[in-house]
Amino acid sequence: MQAFLLSIFSLVALIIMAKGIQTNWYDVKIYYVTPIYLVITFILFLIIATLISAMTLVSVELKREATPKEYLSTFLLMIFAIIGLWTIQSRIQKI
Repeated sequence: MQAFLLSIFSLVALIIMAKGIQTNWYDVKIYYVTPIYLVITFILFLIIATLISAMTLVSVELKREATPKEYLSTFLLMIFAIIGLWTIQSRIQKI
């Protein structure tokens, strides 16, 4: 469900950021998105997907719904994957 909502959020964000130009060819309006908006949407998507992954990992470990304070450290370890891989891998293998 969270992935579905994330996809809908990304699609709505791209639609909102789209610009249109009018053509003379059959009066067609062409919509486009500038590349910076695609980069911003991709980065937001990665951050939210990482947040959902951290929340799920901590919730499975605790066997209850995790609070933001509990999964913040896991989220930061996932963002900085070079350091966090060693600690997160051992936690995943325990599950």
